[in-house]
Amino acid sequence: TNDFLAKLPSTYIMKPTHTSGRIVLVKDGGNETKCLKHLCKSVPGRKDIDMRRTCQAALDEEYGQEKGEVWYNRIQRACLFEEVLPDVGSKGFMDYKIWLMNGQVHLVQVNGKHQKKADKSTRTFLTPGGKYVPTNVEDLVRNFVGPAKEFSKPRYWKKMLSDAQTISRAVAEEFRNDGQDAASKSFLRVDFFGFASKYTFAEVTFAPGGCGQKFLPAGAEAYFGHVQSAATNIDPELAPAVLDLLQQEEQQKILKASPTYSSLHFTLEALDKARVGGRYRRLKKGGKFRKMRDTAIANQLRFTATKVT
Repeated sequence: TNDFLAKLPSTYIMKPTHTSGRIVLVKDGGNETKCLKHLCKSVPGRKDIDMRRTCQAALDEEYGQEKGEVWYNRIQRACLFEEVLPDVGSKGFMDYKIWLMNGQVHLVQVNGKHQKKADKSTRTFLTPGGKYVPTNVEDLVRNFVGPAKEFSKPRYWKKMLSDAQTISRAVAEEFRNDGQDAASKSFLRVDFFGFASKYTFAEVTFAPGGCGQKFLPAGAEAYFGHVQSAATNIDPELAPAVLDLLQQEEQQKILKASPTYSSLHFTLEALDKARVGGRYRRLKKGGKFRKMRDTAIANQLRFTATKVT
């Protein structure tokens, strides 16, 4: 209603609870509107966004049914009105996406801006411990987004990952209460917006990119699929060594012969082969490795080394 809108701040965002898109940025008390994500409804004959029609269209939408994302049906339909975070897009802004499999953090995706080219973005994958993982994901618009050359973990890194675990457990409990125990353990991505000295929750998703994206190279897709379906938890800090191993010629032949990689076995003996060419050196008994060179193996993706501090 007009009375409700009059109580809102001069600048805010409207978005639905249960769909993708229809996100509207409102400025100057409603005199200026902008569609931030597709499917907004315009005022007939004008470029302005019709807030009521946009919200109603979202409330009427059976989102996710055609893609099998049936969990959206469990969310109460509504239109949210949120404050605008002024630091979003600033120099220190980062978009953190925490990938959890079976309730455990396995990857931290960091989306940021190129240090020297402000119009270019970076996408870097790290283990929870901060090791660079030589992987990437297919981009929906097919624009290659490479990793940052340097990355410094913020002081809230451990707390942010802990919060992601807490959110994951809460979501899993909801699934268990609904009799879907298997779904509670499988996969969840928890996103945060990060700033110089603080961070804030953004969203959770069960199907990034509508499950239409794949890890690159192919060995990474096979490995993380193995991690997600494994009966026991796999140490996330092994990912860099395993992906290096899967890029070797012998393993590439296996991958081509068995695309699903049903024969994946990550024993210490197999990981020892990753030391070929001086790539890794065993630190101590127990299978821990230290990277001995800076460049990543996945040359087909033009990976550059990410220096993590």
